[in-house]
Amino acid sequence: HGAQSGGENYLIPVEANIRYEKELRYKAVSAGMVLAELENARSRLNILILDACRDTPAFSGTSKAFSKSGLASMDAPVGTIIAYATAPGKVAREGPGRYSLYTANLIQSMKIPGLDIEDVFKRVRRKMVQISNGTQIPWERSSLVGDFYFAGGSAVIEQPAPAPVPKTGGLRVRTTPSGATIRINGRKKGRSPLALDNLKPGTVRIHASLEGYGDEEQITDIQKGMITQVSLYLDRIVSTERLETEPSVTEGAVRLRSQSRTLSDKDVQAMVKRHNFFCKKHDWSEDWYNESGNFDNDFVKSSDGKTVTDRMTGLMWQQSGANNYMNYEKAQAYIDKLNRERFAGYSDWRLPTLEELMSLMEREKVNGLYIDPVFDRKQRYCWSADKRPSGSAWSAAFSNGYAYWHNLEYNDYVRAVRS
Repeated sequence: HGAQSGGENYLIPVEANIRYEKELRYKAVSAGMVLAELENARSRLNILILDACRDTPAFSGTSKAFSKSGLASMDAPVGTIIAYATAPGKVAREGPGRYSLYTANLIQSMKIPGLDIEDVFKRVRRKMVQISNGTQIPWERSSLVGDFYFAGGSAVIEQPAPAPVPKTGGLRVRTTPSGATIRINGRKKGRSPLALDNLKPGTVRIHASLEGYGDEEQITDIQKGMITQVSLYLDRIVSTERLETEPSVTEGAVRLRSQSRTLSDKDVQAMVKRHNFFCKKHDWSEDWYNESGNFDNDFVKSSDGKTVTDRMTGLMWQQSGANNYMNYEKAQAYIDKLNRERFAGYSDWRLPTLEELMSLMEREKVNGLYIDPVFDRKQRYCWSADKRPSGSAWSAAFSNGYAYWHNLEYNDYVRAVRS
């Protein structure tokens, strides 16, 4: 089965138990993610056939966005063809036998010698228009650059002439807070965020400094034809005068990791066990759950209501956060905007690590969320600064009580933090 929700297409497993539309993003497979994996494989030819747009199931709790039938349109990366059993937003018909009408006609047409892939789909479209009296019109999105023939298994893929191999690389440096002076191998290059191109390949030392903050350094490699991205978090130097106006830290406070890292599933399992974080067992979290976890917090809400300080960890959080879903790139931009505008009087806000986010996970659900009610309820899913080895990013689902991950084009909320 397939369905669309909020403009996203989802492929629903046969045995999936989905009661609410909002569960699609966790229990169904994102068609966009499948397409991204095909693109990442860098094959010369990718074929995605979606004969899954049946009547939208009657889930409870459906929203207006879910009332749309069929599947939504998706763009095809270069070298890819996406075929739909019917036009976007329309519903496909079942067949009398083992296959749907669309699949049955597709199998027949694929066996005809001499028809390239686009001719095959044109032939299927003509057949379906005739059979359905024009009510079901198959549809494709294609960016193929060559010819492919199903019959006989032969393929001719036209490849463009190889581009010349670049001899230099690039570097992008982002700091939190922004505006730090950046030096590369001891030479001043400007202020963050900083973009440098035409750099010779090799190892470089990046140094960031900003008045009122401790310096940070990182060593990285510049590679031919690659853009290297570096994020540095500068720790604020707190004066005695400032300490007197901020909530004191609880005795026996826990210091959590503030630098972003690449975390495997085993790393997350070790982390939730080490700090005794609560993490509910779920299809997404069966390798890193800890249902007996219970991390103690000591929250103090600021007088203006903008921030919440956890005296157990020394972290200051946004009481609310971003008002809208956003992908990972926009989440970083949201953090930059907070710092430019000195939200709550500070300019060192950042994305929290997964370790920091999971410290907010409550064992019991209150008002529909696994988070203390001192926080705004809107930010149900929050991005973290930590990545997975595959390049996706870790997040925390306070509506469900566990850690999870998504590719960077997914949309989640942001709740910023500062140390």
